[in-house]
Amino acid sequence: MNVGPESTRLVCPNCQMEVMTKATAITTTKTHLIAILMCLFCCWICAPVVYCTDCARSIEHTCPSCNNYIGTYDR
Repeated sequence: MNVGPESTRLVCPNCQMEVMTKATAITTTKTHLIAILMCLFCCWICAPVVYCTDCARSIEHTCPSCNNYIGTYDR
């Protein structure tokens, strides 16, 4: 399902209720690779910032009613 970086109003395919999705930032392999590259290029002090900001993390959408996975927005 196509979802964006913000919560989206839709009908859950599992429980059939109209809900606003619960959007959660998740750490992915891409996040780890960016942090490793920052460490390799002498920016090891800034590398932990990648885990604190949403710019390098994907957004996972779930239904707040039944906790069913709906989709992921990759940055």
